[in-house]
Amino acid sequence: MDESVFISLCREHMAALYRMAASILRSPPDAEDAVQQALLNAWAARKKASPGLEKAWLMRITVRCCYDQLRAKKREAQLLTIKNSEFNGGIDEYEF
Repeated sequence: MDESVFISLCREHMAALYRMAASILRSPPDAEDAVQQALLNAWAARKKASPGLEKAWLMRITVRCCYDQLRAKKREAQLLTIKNSEFNGGIDEYEF
């Protein structure tokens, strides 16, 4: 798939990709980030796209990027919880 075909494909399906990402992530900025990452991933893997199935291929890449983003946020929240509990535990142990 050459550059002009890829750009045309992206323009044609951009709104659908964004709507799907927004429905999964429930955040417009996160949806924009996921679609952007999906399009970068699609460009890198453009030779693997099956003719006639490009929209499904783009949708699947976008869904995976959304799930990756949700997993990353979950890991970040868990780390913050652990750090906060360690921090609070350290202060509560001492009496002033």
